[in-house]
Amino acid sequence: NWKAHFNLGDILLRKEMFVPAMAHLKEAIRYMPKDTANLAAYVTANIHMGYALLRTGNYDGAAGHLAEALKYNPDHVRAHYTLGHVYMEKKDIAKARKHFSEAAGFGFRIAASESVPAEALPSAAEALAITDAASTCLCRSGRAPSFSANVAEASSRRGLRCGCASR
Repeated sequence: NWKAHFNLGDILLRKEMFVPAMAHLKEAIRYMPKDTANLAAYVTANIHMGYALLRTGNYDGAAGHLAEALKYNPDHVRAHYTLGHVYMEKKDIAKARKHFSEAAGFGFRIAASESVPAEALPSAAEALAITDAASTCLCRSGRAPSFSANVAEASSRRGLRCGCASR
């Protein structure tokens, strides 16, 4: 059952048991239907697998799974953030900056640290431009979008929903 593999992979990942987590996530991805009802789980499984591969040093494998997740949900904040870290490990600052910028566009706060040097982060002007572009409410109420992190991850820049009453 793919759900059992998915859940066990998730538990093992949280315990930082990456190799056994990857075995279960691989089976979940293999048997999971890629229909509308299971799409969020498919995206999450690929992000989890990408993170586990990143943590075990398989950067190309991680990039592949994260790209697969972004294929189905191009605005997934965690996928962009994790892919930014993959490109940092691969020493591709330009691609890391691109994905960190995408994550920042949804208000995800990324601070310079040992793992993310300042040159990989979007500049203040870039972050402001990204945020402004992502903050236009499609309901045309003129309000800034107000939504939870989960909704933000699932929202598309092309279809932001602010949650206001004037839809």
